Parts: sequence; structure tokens; C-alpha cells
Amino acid sequence: MGKVLLIAVCVMFFVVLFNFWLCVVVPWTELWFGSTHGLIGFSLLHTLLFLTAINYYKAATVDPGYVPKDWTPVGYSSSELDYAIVLAKQMKPIHRRYYSHPVRFCTVCDSFKPPRSHHCNECNRCLQRMDHHCYFLNACIAYYNHKFFISFMVGGFVSSLCLIVLHSLRAFEIIHLLKDPDFYLHPLEGVGVVSSLLILLVATLLLGSILFPHLTLLFDNTTTIEVWERHWANEDIKLLKSPHSSSNSFKYQYPYDKGRLENFREVFGVSQMTWCLPLPPEKDGLNYPPIVPPPIANLLAANLNNKIYFDTGPQKSKEYSIV
Repeated sequence: MGKVLLIAVCVMFFVVLFNFWLCVVVPWTELWFGSTHGLIGFSLLHTLLFLTAINYYKAATVDPGYVPKDWTPVGYSSSELDYAIVLAKQMKPIHRRYYSHPVRFCTVCDSFKPPRSHHCNECNRCLQRMDHHCYFLNACIAYYNHKFFISFMVGGFVSSLCLIVLHSLRAFEIIHLLKDPDFYLHPLEGVGVVSSLLILLVATLLLGSILFPHLTLLFDNTTTIEVWERHWANEDIKLLKSPHSSSNSFKYQYPYDKGRLENFREVFGVSQMTWCLPLPPEKDGLNYPPIVPPPIANLLAANLNNKIYFDTGPQKSKEYSIV
């Protein structure tokens, strides 16, 4: 599925680019190259298209940030590491979001994983600061290609809007010229304008629906997985009923929000000169501070032989046994 979507995106990009040159650039040659403003606009638009294509290529092909198989957290004794492994293997997946131990262990990869990393079932690997698996790229979006992904989305959205305007102006011009009996419209030109407008409209809606939520996550220094992880952890904590618990006000707090500017710099780099360039991050995604869980995590970890009840509504209580 991922490879099919990847090929489809590439085909649509080249179709739109070909139609743009056939239907807009060639008929308006004098407008593009006959004045300084036209030449500047032509250069800026094609630079944006080039950077968009490069960012898409790099987001799909670079190592997104696979966690090394031999990675081991530093500062912990062998007994602490062994306890973390035992704890991870004893807990069921539904309870691992309450993980009380600062050391995280992936039971699928059978190896340690740093904070903010997650296992991708599609890639069958753990990834540093994983955001999601993108089928349009046939790749995971993680630490090393997150910048390329966001840059592609921004470039694709802006360039699509520009191309929609240009194709629409050309379409109106063609409609006006059709009133002249001496005007001849080549069938390929008419089909090219209409097909490009349809593709661009769909692409703009799709890119916009993905881009703006991801910009919000970018400025909050949060990943897609962390949003859902935090949401469901807090929801389950509210529903948790146990004789050992005296309060349901516990909440997971993620310590990664450093302010909008610093959050942006963490993905795009410190230097403003490199923000628009397709360059990789300057650091790695292995050294985030561990998430400090609420006290309820210690309760779950301390009751491995007990049964925890989640009240999911009238006559819908579910019983989970931690084994």
C-alpha cells in the first residue's frame, strides 16, 4: 500500500509539473521572461517546487532514526536494567503507558529504547522520537526526517495554492479567448488545465488537513503518538478504581515543551540560515529526559499480582489482570 501511494504521489507531481509548463509557462513566455518581476516570480516558484521535491525525497529515503540494537541507557546499574526488562515483559500493553520505571524496554525488538521512541509495526523497528508511519512516503516520520516531512508539507501546500491561482487565471483566459472564432485550443491544453486544477485542489485540501495539526504539534514539541498516549493514559486514570487510590486527579506531564521558538529550533535547527535548507538535525534523538509518570504508575507497578478495574460506563467495567 505504501509503495503504491508513493508512486502515485510522484506521478501526480510530474503530471502537474508537465501541465504547468505546457498550459501556463509556454503560453505566457513573454510574461515570465519579459520583465524582472516575471523572472523573479518564475525563479521563486521553481525554487519552491525544487525544495518541495527534495524534502519529499529525503523524508522518504533517509534513515528516520532507528534505535540502535545495542543502545543501552547510561547511569543505571545492571540490576536496575534487569528489573526494567522484567517489568516491561510482565506488563500488558494496556498498562505500559503507566510505565513507572525510567528505563524503557521494547519486548518486540528485545532491546532498550530511549524516551519518546516507539515501535513501528510496519517497519518492525523502534524509532527515535517517532511521530507516525506515513503511507504517502512509505516510511516512518521520526527524529531524522521530521524536518523534511514538515518542510515538504509547507512547500507542497504553498506551491499548490500558487499553481491553483496560475491555472485558474489561465483557465479564465482560455474561456475569454474561446469567444474569438480564430482562436484554436489544443485538446491537450484544455485537458491539462482541468486535470491539474482537480489534482491541485485535492492535494491542497489533503496537505492542509495534515499540515496545520502537525504545525500545532511542532510548536508544542509533541508527537502524534504522544498526543494519543497522553490522552488515553489520562482518560484511563480518571476511570481507574482501586482501594489503594485516593485521588483521580493524576495527570501525565510531558517535560519537553520549551516554548514555541525553542520547540521549533529543536526540529529545524538553531541557525535561521538552515531552516529552509534540506539539512538533517544537528543532534540525535537518544538523549531526551525520561517522562515522569503520575503516582498511579507506581501503584500499577507495585500490584503486578492484583487486578485493576477500569469503569468504562454502566455495565461495561473491564477487568485487566497484570501478569
